[in-house]
This record gives sequence, structure tokens and C-alpha cells, in this order.
Amino acid sequence: MSLFGSREWWAVRLGDREEFDQRSLCVANIDNDPSGEAKLVTGSLQGMLRVHQPRGREHKVEDCLLEAELKGAILQLEAGRFAGGGRGLCLAVLFPRKLAVLRFEAVGSSYLQVTRLYEHALERTAANMVIGAFGGGGSSGLDSICVQSYDGQLAFFEGETATFARFLPNFLVPGPLCYCPSTDSLVTCNAALELESYRYGALAAAAGGRELGDAASAGGGVGAKRVAPEWRLILGEAAVDICLLRVTPPQLPSAAAGGGSGGGGSAAPTSAGSRRNLGTAAAGAAAGRPAAPRQELLVVCEHSLFVVAAAAGQLLLQRRLEYHPACCWPYPAPAAPPAAGPPPGDNLLVATHTRALLVYQGAALAWAARLELQPVALRVATLGGVEGMIVALDDSGRLSVFYLGTDPPSHAVAPACEARQLDYGAMDEEHRRLLAQIEAAGGAGAGLDSAAAAAVAAAAAASATRLVLKAQVPSRLDALTSEGGGLGGGGLGGGSGGGGGTTRQVTVRLLLAHAGNEPLKDVHLGVAAPESAAVSDPSLALDSVPSVDSVPPAGGGGEAASVRLAFSWEPRDGGEAVPASNLARVVATWRQPGSDEPCSSSLEFALPLALFCSAAAPAKTAEFKLTLDTNREPPHMQLLFHDLVAQASPAQAEALARISGANALGLQFGGSSGPLVSILVSKAGGRYRLQTDFFPALWLATQAGACIRRGSCLPQHCWELMQRLAAHYRAADSKPGAAPPPAEGQLVVSLQEPLPLQDVYDLIEAHFAARAADRALAARLEDGAQQFRSVQKRLLVRYKDKTPAPLAELDTLMGESYDQIISLADERESAQSAARSAARALSGGLRLLVQLAAVKLGLGKADAAALREALHPEVLEDAGAEIGWEEEAEASLTHLLRTSLARSSKESAVALAPLAAAKDTARLQKHLALVLERLAKGMHLAAPPEGAGPSAAAAAASAAVTPEQG
Repeated sequence: MSLFGSREWWAVRLGDREEFDQRSLCVANIDNDPSGEAKLVTGSLQGMLRVHQPRGREHKVEDCLLEAELKGAILQLEAGRFAGGGRGLCLAVLFPRKLAVLRFEAVGSSYLQVTRLYEHALERTAANMVIGAFGGGGSSGLDSICVQSYDGQLAFFEGETATFARFLPNFLVPGPLCYCPSTDSLVTCNAALELESYRYGALAAAAGGRELGDAASAGGGVGAKRVAPEWRLILGEAAVDICLLRVTPPQLPSAAAGGGSGGGGSAAPTSAGSRRNLGTAAAGAAAGRPAAPRQELLVVCEHSLFVVAAAAGQLLLQRRLEYHPACCWPYPAPAAPPAAGPPPGDNLLVATHTRALLVYQGAALAWAARLELQPVALRVATLGGVEGMIVALDDSGRLSVFYLGTDPPSHAVAPACEARQLDYGAMDEEHRRLLAQIEAAGGAGAGLDSAAAAAVAAAAAASATRLVLKAQVPSRLDALTSEGGGLGGGGLGGGSGGGGGTTRQVTVRLLLAHAGNEPLKDVHLGVAAPESAAVSDPSLALDSVPSVDSVPPAGGGGEAASVRLAFSWEPRDGGEAVPASNLARVVATWRQPGSDEPCSSSLEFALPLALFCSAAAPAKTAEFKLTLDTNREPPHMQLLFHDLVAQASPAQAEALARISGANALGLQFGGSSGPLVSILVSKAGGRYRLQTDFFPALWLATQAGACIRRGSCLPQHCWELMQRLAAHYRAADSKPGAAPPPAEGQLVVSLQEPLPLQDVYDLIEAHFAARAADRALAARLEDGAQQFRSVQKRLLVRYKDKTPAPLAELDTLMGESYDQIISLADERESAQSAARSAARALSGGLRLLVQLAAVKLGLGKADAAALREALHPEVLEDAGAEIGWEEEAEASLTHLLRTSLARSSKESAVALAPLAAAKDTARLQKHLALVLERLAKGMHLAAPPEGAGPSAAAAAASAAVTPEQG
């Protein structure tokens, strides 16, 4: 990085959403002003032509002399003498299908008037052009134009006359084009990544046109000379730009200077077939205007800089680069006194992709500076009476004029200090002095040491830039829209069809407020919906977030910014109807005012139960059952889930009315054939039985976020049933005139039956088998593809053979191999779908297991969090991966057994084996049972709080608390 930065003198933004490239800029006295002041001419790919004349340090409206819209994309601009009659400089504008020559005249001193002198229609799509006095310029002294098309045709124009056109041999894609006056040659780069030089005289004498047949397409015709290059030079990669550079013998090594020269060195030109390899990839070549002392080609590559003799194509100079160049431009060096030696050559400006500007004098780096933009085009001109002003244009249309100064950049990296001995005595003295100043100030942090004062200041700064997020989640659906666009079923009722015919939707209001003094600008929101759910706007941009003291309460007004997010869920059948998660996440990013540092804030909230299921009549029998005990009298289930009952379809409402006398309710996931979770309440007391035929469905109906035992760390949205019970009893106890709570006190939940480990084992086995089937199909598919490629290669050899042998049923084998690949691909898609379904079911089973283990074993907050992290219920399926959830969970449980759950130091000393693909799940099941067994015996995954003895820890683990205390 350079120590110095560029100093901007003048700048302007050209239009809006316009694009520019390296040929979109031209600097010349285009209006032939007698003062000779240069103008900046730009043309965009959207067809806008502009002429500017900077007159001062800041851009003014009168600096724009012309702004005109031309029909067609402007590919290139060149200034030259293209018309006779003393008309001076004109502008050649290249479009994809035409070439136009424009003349500019000054009207007063405020603007220019443009006149179209003539234009040529192009038969082929143009790529670029080059100007010059081809063939010596003749007696007219005018510049000619050569246009290169995308199919390799060089079309030559002299004024209003189209002279001839020739096709280049071995052409595939167009390369850059350059005219060398000293050799009267055109230099370009072909598709073989070779630099080629063609004499203008040879091109004029050769036959052209692909319509002449195969010989003509190769560059020649019957009775005419073939188009052949004078010399070739292998570059290794395609050149980006080719121009000329004036060089002097002192700028080149003496050994290399004896090679071919531009003016007529001793070396003879090489033959058409001679080649020389640079050994590097060329990225660009640049050169200056044709002038003494010598004209050579400068090639700027991706990693090297080369100077090549224009006459013979010999390598004269090489320099290794440590950057990737973006664009370059040569300019004349300041003239030296005659007594100082030979006249100087050209200097070279190179702009890199790291926004650095480098100035080369020959092979030596003379200057480096940091740029404020990434240019695609560079020029050097005299502007405002100052020579050597640098003009830069970037791809988005920022045109800047600057010069090189000695101002250091604001974000320069400080150099490393020399190693020295630390004076600890002086450091201690300075520490005491700073503490005394802090205490004397009496402000924030007074009486604290330096570390505490810094922490206080950091906390105050963080609080000032904090963005508060809050979600208002409704408990009911917006509407139930059908595929036809109308309301489905009974208006807001649950879907009673076969699943997939209706879509549930709920709108969440997201509130944002900023606690600082100034509003936040350009806040971006990213919203992630649960798997299989969708959100209306996954990415949002807010212009401003107001500054308030706090977020207004739910339902209130206030000044907080609000955003409405619509979450939708399409009901499904079978196991697909049960979501793997009901959590949505919002991440807000912005930049801190003043320091421009990136900041972020996130919020996670649970979507309502009504989005995923609807109320239905319960089932009397089921395969999987779970019983929870409470200490208070149960309410009626239809009253407890009144939001689901109110949105039931007519058929479901009729079924619920028939069982209104029984205290029971069903939660139907998906359509009518989706999993059904039945909640049955015992008549004897507060006992609730949840039963279903699909075990993972129990996690959402009973997923808890309130604590069931003291210290549980589950989120607040968990235990849907228990959370509703706690809210019901809390509302009943707080009513005016209500009786005091019963003797049994607040709600306490317990689990008496064993943990459903075998059901979880079955889910693990099913997921492991689905993964194994997917990997087996992937291996078979790879073998089939290898067989198909082998047969294909053999067939190609047979077809290319001049004396082909019989196919020997290879074509039949190829067809059968192709059919086998298609069949295996379909089978693997089904296997991947089955693996995703197994992963979703395993996620639900693991979530339920972690919740029940926290209740059954009386786990504290840290222990429950550690168990959850070890099992990580968010099972992510990576198709074809050898290491999956089983291997990761086994490694986590093994680590727990050998660290926090180790019974002796001998178990802790055993080294862990490297992670490898598992052959079965027996070891995982054994370790899971062992972890739960040791937790049941009173061992902890995390250390107990300081000062808590064994009796206190045991009491904390066995005490039950209410769901709302979580």
C-alpha cells in the first residue's frame, strides 16, 4: 500500500445506472478551440455522449458542454482528422452496427453543437477499432479507421469511402487492436493466445471475404496472396489492450537493446511461422503515441511487464509485478535539457484492482499512490492550465480529475515499531497517574481501575447504538387462502381437505427502535423462516429507524419503525406435515453513525401453533403415549385452545361439538390424513395424556420453553400445553374477587414414566439407514457415469478412425448406460427426499427427548444446555456426506463421558479416536443411555454454582417450578 494518496481536483457523476469500459473515454480538443484546451469526451454503453471541460476545483453546471443521446450502445471513441476541408479534429463513434463521424462546434462559451458528417453501416457486429495513417496516409493527410468485427473481419474506411475488408486467419474471438506507424502494421491477439503483426500492405494485397471458399476463410483466395502475419509471439493468455510506448536505450538493458528496433534495427524480421514464448499470461498491453526516439510494444501481464520490439517481436525487457492491473496509459515524460542526455521516453500509469496508481519510468517504479475509485480508463491531459492532470473513469460513471500529492491516506497502516525493552516502572507510574485523573474527573467510571473504566465506556457506547427488535405474534391466522384465490373451507377454518389444497398465513408485526441520539440509516433486515415455511419478504431495507427510549408495548403506538412479515405454511400429509422447527429469526445490520463500523442485532421468535395444525376430534387409541402430571384441577381443553377451535372448519366444528362433554381435544397436522395428536384429560385429577401414531409430532404439541424443573434453560415458547395451562391459572388467580390459590400452590409439572429412548433409537436407525441408502446410490451413480464416459470415448475413437471398425454393440451399450444413469438419478432423488424426511423426524424426536430429560432428571440450566448442545436436535442433512449427525453426536457424547461425566481419571485419560464414518448406531445408542444414566445419578455436565454444596445442588435439581418461572 502506498504512503501517499491522490488529491482530487474535479469530479462528476455521469448519469444514473450507466456502464462504461476502457474505451469509453477520449481526451482531446474536440471542438478545435484556438486555445488548445482539452475536453473530456465520454460515451456510455447506454448511448449517452457527454463533453466536459473542467475549469475549476469543483464541478459546475457550465462545465458540461454537451449531453446527447445517441441511438445505440457506444463501444469506442477516437479523435482524429477524418474529414477534409480544414475541419480539424472530429470524433469517431463506434456502435455495434455502424460507424459515425461527428464534428463539434462551439456556440458561445457555454455549450457545443454536434453535427454528424457521415456514417458507415457495418455488415458485421463491431468489437473495436483503431485509427491511423494507414499506408502512409496518402496525399490527403487524413486518418483512416479500421474496425474489427466479432467474426474476425478488418474493415478499412478512408473518409466517406469504405476501401476493403479482410478476414484474419485462425480467428475465434476478437482481441485488442493497435496500429504501429513505424512498421505500418496492425497488431492484435488471436484465439490461440498469440500476438500477431500484419503489414497493411499485405492486407491490402491479399484476397478477403469468407464467401470465396475454404482458402479465403484461411486468409487467401485463388490468384491472390494469403493473409499471413509478419511475426507471432506466444503470450499464454489473451491480451486486453495493445498500444505503443516510446522508449530510449537507457530505459532498456544494453543486451536486449541490440535486438529488433522500431526504426530499423540490425535484426531482420522473423518469418511468419516463427514463435517466441513469454512464459506468462498477458493481461494487457499499453503504449504511447507514435513519436521519437523509438516505438515499441509494452505488454502489461497479470504478473509481469514486458517490452517487445515492434518490428521483430523480440522480448526487450521484463519486470515481475506483485498486483493485478486494471488499466494503464502512457504519457510523455517531461523534456530534459539538451545537455542532460538523450530525450526521455514515455512514462507509464498503471491502476491496480487494489485501488493503487503506479508510475513507471522504464522498468523502475517511480511513484505509487492510493486512489479513491477503481478506474477502468486512465488518461493524462493539461486541464486548468496545469500539465500532468490525471483523468480516471470507473465502470459506474464517476469521472475524476486528480493529481499526485504527498498527503498520507487517512487509514494508512502504521509501520511496525522496532523491538525494545519494556519499562515496567514507567508503565506502572503512568497507570497510577491515569487512575488519579479518572477519580479526579468524577464522571462515568470514577473510582474504577482503567480496565473497568474502559468497560463502562464500551458499555455506554454499545447502549447508544443498540437496535431493539420486538415481534408481535398473533395467535390466530390472517386467512386461509385456497389455490383459487378465495377463502378455503369455512373462512378462517382449518384445512379439511387432503393436504396441500389450502395455505395458512399469519402476519407478524416487527418493531424496531434505536436507543441512541440519532436515527439509524440504511438498516437491512434478513428474515429466515422455519423449514418448509415461507416468508413474504426475506430481505428488507429501511431508510431510517427512529431514535426512541424504548420499544412501545404490544398494541401501542409510539415512534418505533414497524415492518409486517407474512409467514405462510402449506399443509402436507404424513410426516411432512410436522415441521422440524417453529422458530423464525430476524437479523438487522447497519453501520454505526460516525465510525461507520458494521453492527447487527437479531431476534428469534416462535410462530403460533395455529399455523401448523388445527383443532380436530381426538382419537381414542394411538401407538405412542405420553403422560404428564400436574397439581391443579384441569380446565376444559376446548377453552384452553379456544383460538384453534374458533378457526375450525365447519366439519371440524361439528365433530368438536359432538364431544363437548368430554374434556379432550385433537391437534391435526396438515390435511385430514396428517398426524393427529390427541390430548386426553383424566377425570380423577390433573393428569394429561398425549398420544399419537407419529412419535415426532409430540414435540410441537408439548414443546416447552418454560421451565419444568428449576434451572431449565429451554426457550419461553416451549411446552405449548403447559404454557397455556400456566397462563390460564395466572389469569384466574389475578381476577378481582377471585379466591386465593389452592393449597397445592402454583402449577407444578412432573413426568413419572420412563424416557422414550427406544422410540428415539428407532428414529436414529431410520435416519442412519436413509443416509446409507443415499451413499450407496451415489456410489452406483458414479460407477454408471464412469461407464458411460468410457463407452462414449470408445465410440468417439471409432467414429474418428479413417478405417472404422464395427461398433460391436457399443451404441446399444451406451444407450443402456444412459438409461441406467437416469434411473439411478431418479432413485437417488427419492432417497434424498427420504433422508430429509428422516432428518426432520429425528429432529422432532430429539427435541422431545431433551425436554423430557430436563423434567425427568431435574436438570439445571447449564446441564440442560450442555445436553442440548451435545445432541444438537437441528439435524441438517448433507446429501452424500460420510460424516453426519450420528458421527457428530457420538463424538459429543464420548467427550462428555470422558470429561464432565467421567467417573475416574482413568476414563479421562483415554484418547479420542479420529472422527470417521460409523458402521452402525449401537455405540451411539449405548453412549446416549450412559449419559442419561449418569445424569440420573446426580452427575452434572457443568460445574454447580460457587458456594452450593452437594445438598443444595441436589435440592435445586429436584425442586419443581412453574412453567412461567423459566
